[in-house]
Amino acid sequence: MPFTGFEPQERMNLPRPFLKVVVAQVRFPHLYELEEPGELVATIQKELAREYPRALPREEQLVAISIGSPPPGQRPPGRFGPYRFKSVDDAWLVSLAPDFIAVEASSYEDYDLFAEHLERILLIVAGALAPGTVERVGLRYVNEVPLESPDEWRALFTSDLLGLAADDAVAGRVVQEAGQLTVSLDDHYLTARHGLALEDSVPKAYVLDLDAFVGPSGSFDVQTILSTTRRLKSTCWSFFRAVVTDEFLRKAGAL
Repeated sequence: MPFTGFEPQERMNLPRPFLKVVVAQVRFPHLYELEEPGELVATIQKELAREYPRALPREEQLVAISIGSPPPGQRPPGRFGPYRFKSVDDAWLVSLAPDFIAVEASSYEDYDLFAEHLERILLIVAGALAPGTVERVGLRYVNEVPLESPDEWRALFTSDLLGLAADDAVAGRVVQEAGQLTVSLDDHYLTARHGLALEDSVPKAYVLDLDAFVGPSGSFDVQTILSTTRRLKSTCWSFFRAVVTDEFLRKAGAL
């Protein structure tokens, strides 16, 4: 049977969606004025404070050194990660860096609600920073499906996704399984990563990570970005729907 994951699929409500996190990220040319805290960052924080009042510490990120090593007791200089602002209920996180804005939902209800949050944040960024262009727009869905038995995952996903791991000859023998595929779809791309999550060498969950994205796409226009993310959402859903089985849908409460 031909693979249908790149064709539009009818939307379906999943009472138990098994979504660990959904992230939208918009990258723009590096803005050096955001590298250090200042009036501009404070202005954006005030704009976000009504919905995302919790300012989290910036995490230090080490710079990778590929040649040589630092003297004993020393480590290479680091740089700080993005400014992070969280909602009171911990369900939403906004990350602002000199070259991107990201919105993350750990309690995802539906795309329309997600898009409302994203639009408000993009309008704040557009008003305060006026980024000239968009270098990348991405939308990522990370599904983490808990397993009731070590071999249950083989019944939840199609052989199109699992390949040889779906064959009965390997049942009960798989100690690790992972895969990655990136495809070009007209004007955007989709990367699908999947595999077992182990605990003490025992499969405890199966992860399906879908990341759809476009490259440089013109000026920083909020409505254009929202239209792009809606298209990326449809791509992620179509692929997801094509690689899950009826057994998965029953587990998710849809059947």
